Amino acid sequence: DVAESEPDIEEDGNGGRCHAVPQLPRVLHRTLVQLGLLCADRPGLLAHVARALRSCGVRVHDARIATFGERAEDFFLLSDEHDRPLDLACQDRLRIAILNEIEDLPRDSASAAAAASA
Repeated sequence: DVAESEPDIEEDGNGGRCHAVPQLPRVLHRTLVQLGLLCADRPGLLAHVARALRSCGVRVHDARIATFGERAEDFFLLSDEHDRPLDLACQDRLRIAILNEIEDLPRDSASAAAAASA
């Protein structure tokens, strides 16, 4: 059975970045957990998300990556490295790792160039 849940989204109140924390737990086929990430698109976003996934020892079984204008909507089917669902401790570590990775990313190419020259 699939348990439905809505993603947690935090916006900065100024129409700027929004953070989505993992849409967890949503266990599919008793082994996979779905993570949903909805946020402002920016250069390097996917690479930083991949770094967070790797640092938590998470295995990606499927990914749906989409960009709508300036908004990224990415969904991943995940397990631990032994193909088991992510436990609550791993989910918390993953949530923190993703937010830490994407929190300071510049939102556009001009910002990226400015950050690189600083």
